[in-house]
Amino acid sequence: MDRNTRFVAAWQPAEPGFRPVAVAHSMAPKTDFFVLDRRADRQSRLHHLRLTGGAVQEVEPPLALDVGERPAGAAAPGPEMGLAVHTEPDTSGRWSAPDGHMHIAVTDAASRRVLEYSPCSPRPASRGC
Repeated sequence: MDRNTRFVAAWQPAEPGFRPVAVAHSMAPKTDFFVLDRRADRQSRLHHLRLTGGAVQEVEPPLALDVGERPAGAAAPGPEMGLAVHTEPDTSGRWSAPDGHMHIAVTDAASRRVLEYSPCSPRPASRGC
């Protein structure tokens, strides 16, 4: 930090073992962002967080993603993981919202691929889910 930058807030989930590896901003609302929590045995989590005047708050429960480290003893090319999130601008920006729809792209170096996730809306007739 320097004279133009100051610490504002920190956040971590109650669940132990948090390993943040990527951050992506949200298109709506602009104070929201996403953090990819890389977990062992491919049990990673995507956290939806919000900056709220000096605090960081979780917006909704995390999404479980099948990316991350391979089980112990398995060869892996490296720990790199990337994240991009696109929220349709006419929605609330929440994956649990009735009108919410977003696309999540996660790189998974252990499997040498890019995965797309599109969380389903809880509405029964939504987007084929």
